[in-house]
Amino acid sequence: MNDIIANDLGGTGPQYVEIKSSDKGVKIQGGSLVPFDKNSHDHKILTSFGGGVYLVGVDFEPGSGYWERSSSVSKEMDSVIANDNPNGNAAVKILPGDFAFKTSGLE
Repeated sequence: MNDIIANDLGGTGPQYVEIKSSDKGVKIQGGSLVPFDKNSHDHKILTSFGGGVYLVGVDFEPGSGYWERSSSVSKEMDSVIANDNPNGNAAVKILPGDFAFKTSGLE
């Protein structure tokens, strides 16, 4: 366990993860690993979405949503700007400086 720098259970929907040059290994189960290039990304801004990790300004515009605002997709605890596990409906203001927004359980 001491060798694990960061991890995540993943879940449904799209997932992004930052692989740093200092990483010694990466294990991904299921799906496929595709390098992300913001310049060649299909810039189709979503109007609705379910569970997953989404990039601010790439997958959706800043606005309303809920769960976790992140400064990176490193999965490290210090990248979490704010998060909540609310009961019922909730909203959070997503700021232009946020890097990613992660959701779980959206319907």
